[in-house]
Amino acid sequence: MNSPNFLHMTKVDPMNTNASQTNVSGSSSETAAQSWLGAMTGYHWIVLVLCSLGWALDCFNQQLFAVNRAPAVAELMNLAEGDPQVGYYSGWATALMLIGWATGGIFFGIWADKYGRVRIMIVSLFFFTVFTGLTGNVHSLWLFLLYRFLSGLGAGGQFAVCATLIAETLSNRTRPIASGIMQAAAAAANICAALSMFAIVWLISSGTLTQSPWRYAFLLGYIPLVLAVFNWGWLKEPQAWVKAKQEAKKSGRKTGSILELFGDRTMRYRVVMGMLLATIGIIGYWGIMMFAVDLNRSIFRSSALA
Repeated sequence: MNSPNFLHMTKVDPMNTNASQTNVSGSSSETAAQSWLGAMTGYHWIVLVLCSLGWALDCFNQQLFAVNRAPAVAELMNLAEGDPQVGYYSGWATALMLIGWATGGIFFGIWADKYGRVRIMIVSLFFFTVFTGLTGNVHSLWLFLLYRFLSGLGAGGQFAVCATLIAETLSNRTRPIASGIMQAAAAAANICAALSMFAIVWLISSGTLTQSPWRYAFLLGYIPLVLAVFNWGWLKEPQAWVKAKQEAKKSGRKTGSILELFGDRTMRYRVVMGMLLATIGIIGYWGIMMFAVDLNRSIFRSSALA
């Protein structure tokens, strides 16, 4: 009679099991990475790099604004940075930029549906780039506030179009990681903005630059204009948008219609829920990014005076 199978089972070493699981996990990760890289075409890389740079330079400009808004307002009003009026109008500058951001996201998004992702990506790029650069030359508080609103219009449109272009061009397999790379580029841009401020202050202290730091910081906003040339020459409208445009034309539907978007029950639910989730995240993000700078500045100023 044969013995029961469980009597002949091999004793398992827990350490070997963990090692085996680690090897399997490592192999799976390597396989997934290879699979993702293999699914990326040359054109996919072009779209990912240009969209990531567009969003990163957008964040670069906004981080420079967060650091320099109070010094700019103080100089334009001929007041000390600690004056309550400076804080009041700095808050208005932030509010107007965010109102512009939300407005630009809506309208540039509609126009991207109507006229194409690439065209509107370039237009929104010009908006946030040119008006950020012009901010460095202003001598009026009201012009400063106006330029912040107009810059916000382009910034909101840039993110909407870049995210959509990646989503419609890349495959289901590559899209999640590519979207993560685009967001990681924004974090890297914030670090570059901080390093740029260190460089500007050092050049002023050495006598190479003679004006206020905030003016040079905003002049750096012209840098993304270079991207417009590459966007125009290398990017093309995604097939998903071309197909949707053709189908809408045949059926007589309007592209970029807010009424149609909210007219569909399923889409209405998804849009509303997405907006609520995004609103929570955006309030937290902007609250930290904008006002943490002021908080840190007040702490360092108090420590220096103590």
